[in-house]
Amino acid sequence: RWEVRLLCTLGEICLHKNETDEALNYAKKAFEIAEKTMNKRGMIRANRLIGKIYLNRRELSNAEQKLNSALELAIEVGNPPHLWKTDFVLGQLKEAQGHHQAARKKYEDALNVTKRLSWTLQDKKLRNIFLNSDNVGRIKDSLSRL
Repeated sequence: RWEVRLLCTLGEICLHKNETDEALNYAKKAFEIAEKTMNKRGMIRANRLIGKIYLNRRELSNAEQKLNSALELAIEVGNPPHLWKTDFVLGQLKEAQGHHQAARKKYEDALNVTKRLSWTLQDKKLRNIFLNSDNVGRIKDSLSRL
């Protein structure tokens, strides 16, 4: 499991540096390992990263395919962080496609998952830190932009 996480992290770093070929290589290798070991969370993470890379390259149909695969697995696994992260990237995809209503829906879905997730945190201080985090802020910013 650590190998998939490490490869995805390296892929994210490369994507941040706009080195999409290298990012894609890391992400595909991560997916291969996750699939071989039946690591569904790793498959979600790798597919979402591949989708983000395709989105960055404006290969929107490829991005949509990978992100939908990630979402299907995230729903099956029932992992809230994977759900909201995938919904958020799907919102970015829909926005890039010019489908603003669909983008708004995906951003709302992501925000709703974060709200439900926050209520599982017993510590109010920790809950507030999460709800005011940069990640949740990006979702809110995206919603307000539409």
